Amino acid sequence: MKKLLAAAALIGAFGAWPAGAADRAMLPPIGDPGYYGQLDVHNMRPRLTSSQPTVIQHRYPNLAPIYLRVPPGHARNWAKHCDEYNACTRPVYFVQDDWYRNDYAPRYLETQGRPTSDGSHRENGNQGKHDDKHDEKHDDKNGDRH
Repeated sequence: MKKLLAAAALIGAFGAWPAGAADRAMLPPIGDPGYYGQLDVHNMRPRLTSSQPTVIQHRYPNLAPIYLRVPPGHARNWAKHCDEYNACTRPVYFVQDDWYRNDYAPRYLETQGRPTSDGSHRENGNQGKHDDKHDEKHDDKNGDRH
C-alpha cells in the first residue's frame, strides 16, 4: 500500500496524473451520471456550452482542445477549478450536461459492454437485455441450477 501511495505521489508530482487524481480516484467512472472530467468524443458532435474554447494560461498555443464535463460552478469559475482537471494551459470546451447524459454516456457504455441506465448493453456489437428465462432454460437443460 505504501508503494502504491508513493507511486501516486511521484506520478502526481511530475504531472502525468491529473491534479486532484487522488481525490478523484474513488469518483464514478466515465459514463456514470456522477462522472466529471475529460471526454474522448471521437467522431461525435458534442453540444457545447460555448462555441469558443476557454483558456486560462496561453503557454502552449498549439495544444489541441479537450472536452470536459464539469459541474456548472466549475465552468463559471474556471480559473479557480482548471487545475483540478490539469487543464489551465490548454483550450477547453465544456459539453452540455444533457448531451453527456443522453448521448455520450449511453454510447460510451455500449462500446464498453457495460449496462446502460435502462439495463441494456452491447456486446460484440449486439444490443440486448439480460434474459433470465434463457438462463433458466439453459440451466434446466444442463441440470445445474444455481
